[in-house]
Amino acid sequence: YIAGLSENDCEKLGIEYQPDTEEISKGNFKYLQRESGYNSEIDFRQEILKHFDIKTAKQNNDSFRYFVKNTVYNK
Repeated sequence: YIAGLSENDCEKLGIEYQPDTEEISKGNFKYLQRESGYNSEIDFRQEILKHFDIKTAKQNNDSFRYFVKNTVYNK
């Protein structure tokens, strides 16, 4: 989720920008959720998806880039 957010999007959500999300754990994600002020993980994820950009996610996460490159999505 976090991989698809630009620096500007992170600022809007009140969280620290993560230019490399390869090592973001569930604990890190929950910390960012609390930092943003969202009490509900579902609400936080939905808000992220409003701003999610696939191009940004491919730049910020090697695993996501590999997934996009090697799936039906890319064909």
